[in-house]
Amino acid sequence: MVTRYENEWQFKQEKWDSLDELMGHSESEPHNEWIEEKARIKKLSWWDKLVGHHGITSDTNVRHIHPIALIGSFTAPRDLITLEMLRAANPAGEEAHHANILPYLNKYALAYKLEQPKAIAHFLSQVGHESQLRVVEEGLRFSARQMKKTYGCRYHNKVNGYNEQTDSCDFGVLRSKLWTETSHYALNAENLASYVYADRMGNGNEASRDGYRYRGRGMLQVTGKSEYQRFTNVHNQRNPSDIQDFVANPDLLVSSTEYGVESAFVFWFTKTGQGGTKLCEVAKTGSVADVTQMVNGGQNGYADRNTRFQALAALMNIN
Repeated sequence: MVTRYENEWQFKQEKWDSLDELMGHSESEPHNEWIEEKARIKKLSWWDKLVGHHGITSDTNVRHIHPIALIGSFTAPRDLITLEMLRAANPAGEEAHHANILPYLNKYALAYKLEQPKAIAHFLSQVGHESQLRVVEEGLRFSARQMKKTYGCRYHNKVNGYNEQTDSCDFGVLRSKLWTETSHYALNAENLASYVYADRMGNGNEASRDGYRYRGRGMLQVTGKSEYQRFTNVHNQRNPSDIQDFVANPDLLVSSTEYGVESAFVFWFTKTGQGGTKLCEVAKTGSVADVTQMVNGGQNGYADRNTRFQALAALMNIN
């Protein structure tokens, strides 16, 4: 790379005369067009006229790199996440969508310090599985049987107690109104969410409708009033020039792609497990099963999560 070279704005007769033979010019056989061209070049030269003014010296060897721009090139933030990574994490995704979310992913990867390659691979593979890298809203328009299976019965040893043959619960009923008031909740997302999310996750009772108001939204769905408050607190702390109230305006997590993306980072960096274990720390060294357990509370979708992670690991040279 040439960084310092003689500038072209000072006319040096000997430099151009050295081309005479190549141009077919000699004293005995003058090349008039070449003579005129050298005269034109001399007329365009201005360096000697400005020596001593405006910082211009007689040294015609100038640097061809802007010093401030050069320093800036070393300090400019690098992209921690690339389009190739998004393709690996979400092979069925649209390129235009990936390009749209990439700036936000890099903005918050830098802000929240998601920098370690294995942690990035875990983050993208888990989000890829959960939402296909899209800002989504929880769908709760369930059929009668689906809502009973999902929310109606108690578990035993991590086994769902719903019995499809008898439409009852083998290990005890958790929410009896799904049987006694089936028509009120089936195929009605607002009624169902208000009931099944009532009196937990910071929500009020069923009548408050908090369960529906604070249903899951975002890339890694923020669910429950307390989680919307947590997101508000973390966002405002890290973005003092953009104060928001996501408790008062929960739909911002789906109407704004940027906030929907950021919500995944807040989840990732605030999620803790037993004994206060942090998800973001487990992701630096842990296995897909370890991370899935913290994200999902079990191993649902493990095969797909692992496939996405392995594609990223191959791309990013992660052992």
